[in-house]
Amino acid sequence: MRRPSITWVTPFVPDRHGGGGQIRQAYLLLALAEVAEIGLYANRESKDLLVREAVSSFHLIDAPATDWATRSKWARRTRDLAVVLYGREPREVSNFRGLRKALAGPLGGTDAEAVIVEYAGLAPLIDYRADLEQPWILTLHNVGSVMERQEQAINSGGRQAWLHSRDSRIWERWESKQPSRYDRVVTVSSEDAVHFRDRRGRRSEVIPNGVDIERFRPTDLPDEPRLIFTGALNTGPNYYGLLWFCHDVLPLVRRVRTDVTLDIVGSNAPPEIRDLGRLPGVRVHEDVPDVVPHLRAARVSVVPLKIGTGTRLKALEAMAAGRPVVGTSVGLGGLEIADRINAEIADDPQSFSDRVCRLLDDDDHASVLTQQARHLVEERYSWSAIGARYVGFIAEMLG
Repeated sequence: MRRPSITWVTPFVPDRHGGGGQIRQAYLLLALAEVAEIGLYANRESKDLLVREAVSSFHLIDAPATDWATRSKWARRTRDLAVVLYGREPREVSNFRGLRKALAGPLGGTDAEAVIVEYAGLAPLIDYRADLEQPWILTLHNVGSVMERQEQAINSGGRQAWLHSRDSRIWERWESKQPSRYDRVVTVSSEDAVHFRDRRGRRSEVIPNGVDIERFRPTDLPDEPRLIFTGALNTGPNYYGLLWFCHDVLPLVRRVRTDVTLDIVGSNAPPEIRDLGRLPGVRVHEDVPDVVPHLRAARVSVVPLKIGTGTRLKALEAMAAGRPVVGTSVGLGGLEIADRINAEIADDPQSFSDRVCRLLDDDDHASVLTQQARHLVEERYSWSAIGARYVGFIAEMLG
């Protein structure tokens, strides 16, 4: 059979060992590459050998760096203030203006049969569309307006609250117009889907996040009271979640279990997260080659997020690996999780601490929770099934 050609454009190169969005892209791209020729456009080389071998062509785009998290606090605040006062785009979208400009030429002349654009930051690329018959598909990994309101609540009373409030309003205007210019919009959860529609007024297509159930397999639960947090450490949701957990929850846990430890496993840790390693029992592990050994050594995985939409791959990976999960409503949001059945959900420090302590001490409860969680990810969140669903969706778009 003839293999259709597809252009895939992203600011974060697909990588099975990268951050959440990179992992998602990698598995969906690998599934699609089984039936299509994919031209990948990104501003960084992929370190994932399977991804490099799967694409028919890779186009490295020379564009300015977009990671404002690495800049000084003064530079970030000055830039944020300028964007929300004078800009027409949300801060996250304006971050990628340089990359969009660099992509204008390559995308303006693409003759692929479909174009897949990843992330809100690249959504304005639709301005360069030349072939109106060629379907353009936008994937939105989160809902910016909701996340800004969540950050506003966290910073309530602080100087940053006004900035988040204003940016949330900019997001709302942007979300009501920009995504609808695409032929189809893809989101990662049914909760996110209600915020976006395509140009025909259809609610966005839900392609959930998943987990590699072969890579993350259950092992015997250790007795040692080790907690684990995994994820990119420079993102707002993980940053604020870790600070809250380490300062408000962990001290309560250590009152009951003085021997408890916390392993923070991730990448790109800012100074404030590295400083958490000075707290009793806390260890920060940056840029590890594989998170699996750390999960196997842990007794409980924590997902203490206060900001976020979509779904968290860290929760799915821990559940697949047979590690009981304690998370907030936001941290475990978007997943079809039943409290005390597949995971423990708690939103205040004392309740969160109580749930963690029970899982450290109650082997029977921890065992039942992990079995139910593994069954859930096998049934609904394996990448193989989600990849097949995604391929079917793209095939439908291509007619």
